[in-house]
Amino acid sequence: MLAVMLIASISAFSQIFRESVYLKNGSVIKGNIVEFQPNKLIKLETSDGSLFVFEIKDIEKITRERVSSDSRYTRKNSVAVNNQENVFCLNPGSYRGFVSLEAVLGDFIGMRLSTTHGKQLNKKIFLGGGVGMLFAEDWAEDHFSIPVFADLRVDFVDKKISPYMELRTGVDFALYGETGFYGNFSLGCRFKRSSISFGVETLRGNYYDDDDYDWVYEDDVDGGYYYRDDWDSSYNAFNFVTRFSFEF
Repeated sequence: MLAVMLIASISAFSQIFRESVYLKNGSVIKGNIVEFQPNKLIKLETSDGSLFVFEIKDIEKITRERVSSDSRYTRKNSVAVNNQENVFCLNPGSYRGFVSLEAVLGDFIGMRLSTTHGKQLNKKIFLGGGVGMLFAEDWAEDHFSIPVFADLRVDFVDKKISPYMELRTGVDFALYGETGFYGNFSLGCRFKRSSISFGVETLRGNYYDDDDYDWVYEDDVDGGYYYRDDWDSSYNAFNFVTRFSFEF
């Protein structure tokens, strides 16, 4: 039992840490040290199973680094000798989720809270779906709605700080106001787990104007009467959106 526990502990430890061997010729090899002979040589096994043997005289230094336990991120295998900053990249096939707070300004003035969930298709493309709640004022009327949308997000570079493009399309289901198409396009920058973006959107609005009306005559058995017919119609609203997002 002690032997099994020891082997399990060593295996778990090797999944968290790994060594980087810096050679005097400028090369950097990363993996797990499987054999060490003092003042002679070391044997290093890389993640793909390759085995390297280095003589001590050819080694400049050996460092140990922690491998992220988050399945969405891994450290890149190539790190410059003079720049050992931790760099993360997205793992294909992993889950990603976002919570966003948006400021809306334009034909609508208000706030939207939304959440998005989906899968990272590759190191740059995310595809998912989301739902939100919009609280806004549409001209002189209130607008409360629930947007349901598909979300496409493209990170332009494979680093923890990356500019990105995001496209949302779906239906804005109005609780008070007009139901219609919802579309949003934005450009932003991701700072590891948080991001900010600026974009434009379109959705359905309702326009009501007290100063625009007609008097309509209605005939009945008492001889008829006039009533005021206010002008009330829907239109395609256009807004500017600032979005703050946090990834979990």
